[in-house]
Amino acid sequence: MNSLVLCVVTLATLSNYVQCPSSFKKCDKRRSDFNQCLSEVIYNSLKKFDKPQQSHGLPNLYHLKFPPDVVIEIGNRTYGLLQKYNKFRIVGITKPESVTARLDFEPVISTLTVEAFFPQLILQMECEAQAGSKQLQ
Repeated sequence: MNSLVLCVVTLATLSNYVQCPSSFKKCDKRRSDFNQCLSEVIYNSLKKFDKPQQSHGLPNLYHLKFPPDVVIEIGNRTYGLLQKYNKFRIVGITKPESVTARLDFEPVISTLTVEAFFPQLILQMECEAQAGSKQLQ
C-alpha cells in the first residue's frame, strides 16, 4: 500500500513540472464533481502509463522499479531483524480495476487520498535477512 502512495505522490510531483499530453483530462477544483473527475483521471492515467510517454519524458509504470539496496531494520541490532531488498519492483500498477480519489484543499497543506483496487499486483525482489547483531553487506 505504501508503494502505491509513493507512485501517486511521484505522479503528482511530476505533473507539477511536466506538461502532460493534451489527451490527459483536467479537472476544475471549483466544480462539485471534482473528486469523481480526479478519480477518473488517475484511473485513465495509470492505464496510459502502460507504455512510456516518450514525447513528454514520462516513464513506463507497468514495471515500476525502486532504488537499489533498500534496508529495513526491525528491533535493534541484538534482538532485531535486518532486511535488505534488491531489485525491488511492482508489476501491474497500470491495470487498476477501480480508483477512488479525494483531494482535500486546506489553507496550508492539501491532502490527496487515493484508494485503488488491483486484481493482481506482483512484487518482485531479492531479499536478504539477518537476525541478531551481524551486518548485511
